[in-house]
Amino acid sequence: LQIQGQRQTGPDGSSRTRLLLRLDDLDPQQILSWLPGLSSHALRVRAERTKALLELILPDNPRDKDGPVLSGTVSLTGLNLRAITHDNWTERAGKVQCSAAEAELILRANLFRKQYRVEKLTLSSPLFILPPSTEKKQPARPPLSHWPGQAFNLASLPVDLMITQLNINNGTVQRGGQKQGELWEELQLTLTDYRNQSPSPAEKNQTGEAQTAALSFSARQGETRVQFQGSTAPDLSLNGKITLDNLDSSLLQPYLSAEKALQLSGGQAHLLMRTDPEQKKYTVEELIVEQAQLVVNNLNEKGKSGRLPFLIRIGELLDPTALPFDLMIRHLTFNKGKIQRKKELPWENVQLELKEYRNRNRSKTAAQTAALSFSARQGETRVRFQGSAAPDLSLNGKITLDNLDSSLLQPYLGAEKALRLSGGTINLTGVLHKTEAGGKERAAVIEQATVQIPDIRLKQGKGKVLLSAGKAEATGCTIDLMTASLSCACL
Repeated sequence: LQIQGQRQTGPDGSSRTRLLLRLDDLDPQQILSWLPGLSSHALRVRAERTKALLELILPDNPRDKDGPVLSGTVSLTGLNLRAITHDNWTERAGKVQCSAAEAELILRANLFRKQYRVEKLTLSSPLFILPPSTEKKQPARPPLSHWPGQAFNLASLPVDLMITQLNINNGTVQRGGQKQGELWEELQLTLTDYRNQSPSPAEKNQTGEAQTAALSFSARQGETRVQFQGSTAPDLSLNGKITLDNLDSSLLQPYLSAEKALQLSGGQAHLLMRTDPEQKKYTVEELIVEQAQLVVNNLNEKGKSGRLPFLIRIGELLDPTALPFDLMIRHLTFNKGKIQRKKELPWENVQLELKEYRNRNRSKTAAQTAALSFSARQGETRVRFQGSAAPDLSLNGKITLDNLDSSLLQPYLGAEKALRLSGGTINLTGVLHKTEAGGKERAAVIEQATVQIPDIRLKQGKGKVLLSAGKAEATGCTIDLMTASLSCACL
């Protein structure tokens, strides 16, 4: 420890003492003990070697706004730091750990105010270890669940912390207990003009509008890459543009509003999204899901409508209107996917495109709808839809079903045991839309439909054939998918 000092007189005639401190191999925990608000048990820091060049200004007659000021540079080799997280204030233990080969900190602190400004902090090749999950079963974690804002809250610190510039080069993020293959690697992060507290009214009057903290980062997990460009708030929430490439589509599972009814697995995803948590707005600019499988575990059957392909009613499993935020999807593409339901052949080669979707209707005069098209194949059966989707995902547009098993029309005969329909396949084309079915209940109806059945046979029970024909065609049909009723203008 080397100390050099001198007396100084300011322009206003005030006197002060200026100390220059040179520290070599000092325990960095001792430096923290000098700093009001940072000397608690919440932070533990050690290093293989610490060198510091600090300046301490001691006014002779300190006032509230002045007081001692500490500034300078601290260089650390072999840094190891542990910080208490949200969970530590309960009995669930867990600390954020950080180790880095090299670290350099340029600091300016007003000790009486408990105000600390990090002029510049650079971490080289750091490893961040977050607390292990307390859940016994480890579900697929959504993207950015390792983001530090999920682990601890800098806004709760008893000090005024400002970060002019933070640089992280070639970092690694790991949650305790995970395998090595689940690390986020090659982390590059830059944070500027961050403050963990909102400016006071007096400061706002002096500086005008509060400055926004700029944030950018990128990282890799296997073939998956994440990039973010935008800003952050005192609680480290993200506001900006997120890009995820080659993402395992199962990681999108937590964002489905029907987690038990729908399970997403396999495949890859590309996501470009803009977030605004303060306004509770999330905009998916582009989401591409490739070769993923969607498993349907539960679909409430209303009446006998389940005999027609459930694919045209899969929107009943989701309720985006119940989400506690505004969601907009500019462009969603589902390529070469598969939809599986128990005890049924899978729907394969699923192609779906959704454009300009909103989960809330912002227009008071007219309902807003999103453009939607999809197609799929189940054995020889094919389905195609072209039209629109409402905020509740009800459909309105042209539906075509080719090569359906003719027995699927059996519930619509109105006498299931007396008459049996067999032979041939069904080709059906019509307009699918939603109708009010009394109260708030809604029903899906296919209108203006044409139904063609080649090689039709109508039997009495299992016995006598009452009717057979090379081809039957019905036009001007209305099919109620809820009540399993069918009416046609011409047969």
